[in-house]
Amino acid sequence: MPYLRASVKLGDRNNDSDVAIYDVKFYPYASPDAKPVFACTGGRDTFVCRPSSSADDPIEILQHFRDDDIADTPLEGPGSDLRERQDKAALNSLVWSQDPDTGDPLLCVSGEIAKIRIIDVKSGSITRTLVGHGAGINDLVVSPRSPSVLASASEDHSIRLWNLDATYQKRPCAALLVGEGHKQAVLSISFHHTGKYLISGGQDLAVNLWVVPDVPDENADTDNTTSIHFPHFASSEIHADYVDWCDAILPQSGENADQRRSVMFYNDLIISRSAKENKILLWKIDGFNSADPPPAEPPTANAASAKTRSAFGGRFQRLYEFDAPHSTLYYMRFGLYHAADQHPVLAMGNEKSAVYFWDLQKIEEGYEVAAEANGARVKGKKKKKKIGAGTAGMLGEAMGLGKGREESCGSNASSAMVSSHSSNSLPVAERRSVLADPFYAIPPHLTITEPKVQLNFPVRQIDWSPRGDWCVSVGDYGMICLFRRWE
Repeated sequence: MPYLRASVKLGDRNNDSDVAIYDVKFYPYASPDAKPVFACTGGRDTFVCRPSSSADDPIEILQHFRDDDIADTPLEGPGSDLRERQDKAALNSLVWSQDPDTGDPLLCVSGEIAKIRIIDVKSGSITRTLVGHGAGINDLVVSPRSPSVLASASEDHSIRLWNLDATYQKRPCAALLVGEGHKQAVLSISFHHTGKYLISGGQDLAVNLWVVPDVPDENADTDNTTSIHFPHFASSEIHADYVDWCDAILPQSGENADQRRSVMFYNDLIISRSAKENKILLWKIDGFNSADPPPAEPPTANAASAKTRSAFGGRFQRLYEFDAPHSTLYYMRFGLYHAADQHPVLAMGNEKSAVYFWDLQKIEEGYEVAAEANGARVKGKKKKKKIGAGTAGMLGEAMGLGKGREESCGSNASSAMVSSHSSNSLPVAERRSVLADPFYAIPPHLTITEPKVQLNFPVRQIDWSPRGDWCVSVGDYGMICLFRRWE
């Protein structure tokens, strides 16, 4: 589990600025031995940073981009001070890509303005601007198949796929996912690790699973853009409020498979959260197997009135629920680290300057909480214990969990308040019977609160470095927290 290495405020720590940092992403295409680099965005600004070993300057700012065009662009919606709203909430999403010809790092950035900026990080210049959405953009993701395939989720109820290859520069929009999918704003999207599927969550309470068309396809570089009108799975029964974040659990492949969303895949399982629910759900779609070809046809208009409709022959199953108190705000998103030979860790911030951590391997093996850190302020204390063989449940199969692994449980609080919940010394069989209840809210194994700030700040986004040695959270008032797992 990590410890709090440092916290910084972009600008003066005593500054009253309330511009939120909404998104953070580590660069995913670096070599294994490269120092990790991350980008974050909020207001009109985007920063490219690197964690530093310096106690005085824990973050090194490598690049800074300011979108001055935002100040001159009118925004729709309430607000007495238009310029104030532009400064506060203009940019909310970013994702890394690569130049298809040179391999140079690119940043795709968007927000309340219905434009996607493509920034060449080396030169510091905006190389392209993608337009087409009819309202603001809430999320960006890049396909695991190709960094040239970008997806965007918008307030205009649609998802667009873009081809960043210069060959299609005149007509970069490769496909539209719109129609019988979302009836209100699309808030979060995530690709399956195969790139064949995309999952989305929306303001209409719906979670939709889409089959992704080939990019490019036969309609590329024509005026006849491919349109997908029906998702292969759709449900408004999973959450009771805005589905603000969904992700899928990924298999262990390569150096890492980290994710940071509100709805995401976890191999073929799904993790999602909703505003106002104070919890994160892990669930599965009945009959869905990414190794099989997609069903030929999605459920169409005949089933459009159903709260859950699926082309996979069933409905859905809840598997686990994670307790995340004080996380009711809109646009608060979790992060998942998952890589070979390491414990998968789920992280989620709250509205009171705290970050929760769950060790998913311990949960699958029946350990509800980390008893070795129970109720303590932990400073550099290390313990080892043997982890049991575990069960061959769905979560274990999805994560490829090992058996009988030695675990080192160390923490350096770095003046942070560290707490965990007690399992009341339940026998393993009893703990497992509790965890088998899909409506039992599993408390975090570890909670770390930033104690140095006088004003509580909501944590908006969390991401993990490719090797899992760093975790970064960002939030309101320009706050950035650096967490370290090992030196």
